[in-house]
Amino acid sequence: MQIRNQLLAIFDVEGVLYDEEYLPILAEKLNKQDEIWAITKQGIQGKINWEEGLRTRVEALKGLDEKICQEVANELPIMTGAKEMCRVLKAAGWKLMAVSGGFTLMMDRLKDELGLDYV
Repeated sequence: MQIRNQLLAIFDVEGVLYDEEYLPILAEKLNKQDEIWAITKQGIQGKINWEEGLRTRVEALKGLDEKICQEVANELPIMTGAKEMCRVLKAAGWKLMAVSGGFTLMMDRLKDELGLDYV
């Protein structure tokens, strides 16, 4: 019996596979980008926990139409070199996974465009 080792590469999404942060762009649609970035920075600095920060940011975006959310997700720029990197890893037999604390609206496109195995 032959056992084959499988390699798995796991990537974060925003700032790694996408060259933008999703929620601040959504916030621009409601002119709340400063508020959202302030909450995001508090989380990065450890002043609030991730869950509290996400809940607060989503609450600030309440009422935003789902169609607009999908349009923004579809327009997020893929990081320079991400497609090539994924193509090379897949050709070498790697499995690819993307993880995010974000939203499935922005993940489905990545799965298709980058050939990810798991999101």
